[in-house]
Amino acid sequence: MACGACALVWAEHHLEMPDLVEHYETREPTAAVRRGRVPLFDAFLDEAGRRISPRPGRLLDVGCGWGDFVERAVRRGWEACGIEPSRRIADNASRRGLRVHPGTLQDLPSDWSGFNLITYWDVFMYVEDPVRELRRALARLAPGGALYMRLRQHAILRLYDRLWGAAGRRLGLPNPVVYQWFNYEPRTMKVLGNILAAERPLRLELRPARLSRGDPYQSFRRDWPVRAAKGMIAAIADLAHAVSGGRLILSPSMEVWIRPR
Repeated sequence: MACGACALVWAEHHLEMPDLVEHYETREPTAAVRRGRVPLFDAFLDEAGRRISPRPGRLLDVGCGWGDFVERAVRRGWEACGIEPSRRIADNASRRGLRVHPGTLQDLPSDWSGFNLITYWDVFMYVEDPVRELRRALARLAPGGALYMRLRQHAILRLYDRLWGAAGRRLGLPNPVVYQWFNYEPRTMKVLGNILAAERPLRLELRPARLSRGDPYQSFRRDWPVRAAKGMIAAIADLAHAVSGGRLILSPSMEVWIRPR
């Protein structure tokens, strides 16, 4: 299903949340996947220090999973905590010494607020009501705080899917495209931003997302072709974004910053 007004694409018969939780409980990310995300986390935390404050503050990671990003942020001096729908996964993170609350954002205790930064790492596509979710997140921010999201953008994913259908299938290559419950484009995020901006002044920034290194999901026999392809994709996306004055996002993932004024 697709929305003609905002370009949101969603699966009409997607899994229910308990099924999604069960899926992630039985498929813990491999060591290769975790290693592939570390450079993304470190680069992001460097940028957050420049954007928010050179001194680490309070951070909430929504849908934090096994707590890898929370742990990285703590190591960098942030007062970081997370929230995770799976109690089993949340308990696992807590046993590692991390502060993780089981549930969703609406279940968060009222004293969990005043965050300088709230993050969504590839989890926003599972949110059933994005406007309500963003309102709740904005209400948890401290003055001068910001929201950050990293999510796939389906316009580029559809292109990859077509290329795979035209050539990749014949070559026996695995299809790199996975569609989620809710699939966003930059236009979709701008519509969401306009809805929220009608309620309170804010700034919305979209740009190509950094890509993980190599082939963390080990879909191919060798790592170097994936590294080369990702490097080329990132270079093209950054160039198109700069030349277009920030209008074109050709990366398969995008970064979204929302900051109240």
